[in-house]
Amino acid sequence: MLVSRLVTRKIEVISVILWLSLSLIASLGFSKLALDADYSAYFAKDDPLYNAFKHFQSEFFRQDELVLLLEAKNGETFPQEDVQLSRFKSGLLALPTVEKIHGYGQRELASASTLSYKSKPKQMEFISSDSRAVLLSLTFKPEAIHGAKALLSTLSDLKSYVDEFEMDSNNEFHTYYSGSLTLNWQYATVLKHDLLWFIPGLALIFSLMLLLVIRERMWLFGIGASSLITLTLTLGLAGWGSFTLAAVSGFIPVVVVSLCVAYAVHLYFGWRNAINEGLCESEALVHSLSTNIKPLFWGTVTTAMGFALLALSPSPPIQDFGKLVAFAVIVNFLVNLTVLVSFAKRAHIVALSLKVNTRLLSRVQQLSWRYKSSILGLGTVISLWAIFSVSELKFDDDAMNYFPESNLFSQSKSKMEQHFSGINQLYYVIDTGTEAGIAQQEYVSKVNQFSRFLRAQKEVLQVSSIVDWIRLYGVGVSRLTLLIHDPEVMDSPVKHLINQEGNASVVTVDLIPMTAAELITFETKVAEWNSQNVSEISIGQGMSQSLIFAHLSLSNARTMLYSFAGALLFLLLIVSLLKSSFKLGLLALSMNLLPLIWVFGLWQWLGGGLSLGSTIVMGMMLGIIIDDSLHLLLKVNENGPNRLDELPRTLLSVMPAVTFTSLLLFIGFSLGLASDFLPIIELSFLSMLIVAFAFIFDLLLLPILFKVIIGGWHE
Repeated sequence: MLVSRLVTRKIEVISVILWLSLSLIASLGFSKLALDADYSAYFAKDDPLYNAFKHFQSEFFRQDELVLLLEAKNGETFPQEDVQLSRFKSGLLALPTVEKIHGYGQRELASASTLSYKSKPKQMEFISSDSRAVLLSLTFKPEAIHGAKALLSTLSDLKSYVDEFEMDSNNEFHTYYSGSLTLNWQYATVLKHDLLWFIPGLALIFSLMLLLVIRERMWLFGIGASSLITLTLTLGLAGWGSFTLAAVSGFIPVVVVSLCVAYAVHLYFGWRNAINEGLCESEALVHSLSTNIKPLFWGTVTTAMGFALLALSPSPPIQDFGKLVAFAVIVNFLVNLTVLVSFAKRAHIVALSLKVNTRLLSRVQQLSWRYKSSILGLGTVISLWAIFSVSELKFDDDAMNYFPESNLFSQSKSKMEQHFSGINQLYYVIDTGTEAGIAQQEYVSKVNQFSRFLRAQKEVLQVSSIVDWIRLYGVGVSRLTLLIHDPEVMDSPVKHLINQEGNASVVTVDLIPMTAAELITFETKVAEWNSQNVSEISIGQGMSQSLIFAHLSLSNARTMLYSFAGALLFLLLIVSLLKSSFKLGLLALSMNLLPLIWVFGLWQWLGGGLSLGSTIVMGMMLGIIIDDSLHLLLKVNENGPNRLDELPRTLLSVMPAVTFTSLLLFIGFSLGLASDFLPIIELSFLSMLIVAFAFIFDLLLLPILFKVIIGGWHE
């Protein structure tokens, strides 16, 4: 009844008016799309660690800055008086967006040369120990860096000035970009690059693939229109709903369009199969709808559920990634039943259209059943190895290494490690709880005790604290109270070390390069020491960009594992109820769980770990790959009298579409490998492998085990 109504003129008119109206409304939301380039976009506004870090930045005036590392050419060193450097700084200050420049200069170098002790204070780290590199810190007018568009424009202008300056034949240094604003800049650059490349690349590749297989123009127009409407509504929702679009969001169009085309192809192959069996075009369309609507519906439900579970992530961009794709999957199901059908019912068979050769599939089916013992034995061995390998999988991520070596941020990271103490730092606030309390002798003793513990750790390169400042300026503890209440002193760089009330100061710890797991382990070790050395003077938790990213990634990994378990139970329940068989429910579960175990077992063997990109894949891909299994499971009546004869016929009718959709998804996801953002590369690579392994399971193992369950081993 429903299928016959879908092809009526009335439904066609209603659907055209409805989807055109919704698309028009959605397109008006495009102007509201906001690309969030700030690293803070990855944190929820109520994230306690993120809020503690922002409070720390506010209390100690450590706003986001752009750091320029200047490296002298040809082994030269920086002199105390450098006309060229002064000209460079003057040019930077002349830029309308630059507010202040701090760091290396003649006055600071003169102060640095008077140091007689080994460890230089943190404030003096504007020049490397060999004088081959110096640092300049730039702050910008707030409106110049607010939003991705403004940030890209501001820093692109700055880079143009630097590039032009470096082209001067008399220039004696190279410039590298570091700091939190550089990180934001590269997030924005990556997102812009991916969006400009993914959408046209996807359109070109899919167009060529569809043209090679589908020659009926109305089907091609229908698939294109359905995909375009779905993508338009999805982007419109993102705009109107003020969804967070960060670097990882660049992969959304790839996922959406890949799924749209894959779902539509099932209807096309069903139509072609019916025509090959002797039905006319209109009857074939009704037949395709009636046989595919159930697996497409439940495939939509499971896929949407898989992506919807991403909403449990603690990171807003990942939450919105899941919400948008889940919305797109549901919309595409409805669009296919209306818009695609409206085009398809006007399609006429083309004699030159590529015909599906099922002889190869039939031969594979016969051989797989003949050698079922060997195939199942090999599959069992690989699965056991994969399970063992997955058990060794560990949390491993590093937000500072998300970009390739050629990236501006990565280049500066390498130079910071070469000339200075790197960019891996932790900040600890030591608080007395009383105004001007840092002037107490007990406070200085506590800082020294804590610093000695930190310096004894193998991960620590350098520790800087208020004690270094006291030594530098020869300030006795008794004079600190007067200095704290001196507005001129507290408006100097000292404000980055001591808060305005004088009750707390910062201890800065420079660390060796560490992964997220190693950083959290170090923080835990410090917290244990702190708990064993409790006093009235409190030491806060460690804080830094790297650390809050590490905790975010760990929290996201745990959440995704829990949601993945929920998706597995949902899948087991759905298939068990649909087939009225717990055995077939377990079969569907295992045939879609094992490909993921194989992939993550291989991933661990290759040295991979659980990271921001890899954990997104779990629930997301489970919902995608179950779709092909449902087309086989739901189209076979395992209780019928001819069930053993029906299974091979169903397999031969379904597998051509499964093969093509798997190829589409594999190639679609492969576009992510061209990204400059590591989480997208990992997501893309793992998704490709999962699609490939899931196809092998659907082609070989699922039919064997299905036949064994409904007919016995010897049938």
